Amino acid sequence: MERFKEVDAYIARLPAPRQAEMEALRALVHEALGEGRETIRYRMPAFETSDLVYTIAAQKHHFAVYICDPLLLDDYRARFAGLSLGKGCIRFKTVDDLPREALRDILQDAARNPGWRH
Repeated sequence: MERFKEVDAYIARLPAPRQAEMEALRALVHEALGEGRETIRYRMPAFETSDLVYTIAAQKHHFAVYICDPLLLDDYRARFAGLSLGKGCIRFKTVDDLPREALRDILQDAARNPGWRH
């Protein structure tokens, strides 16, 4: 697996249609959070405030948002009904599949209390 030092390099290695989806996802999360630092963590684009808030990824058959607080995602499961949800991730085929208001709300909640709760 390739290691990237910048989010732009991560996105640039994707085929053009998937680049467009990742850029749209990136724009959505930046719109929701505004402040913070974009970086690479766990070999994926990540967003940090005082600690890690989320990572995003282009997987082979889907895109994903990994909320770095699985307990927080439990509070939002009903709002992401119809999507594939893991312990701490939201999986989707296209950005248009995402309920934007729910994504904004969960990202803002995650930014208020960054890091993992166990």
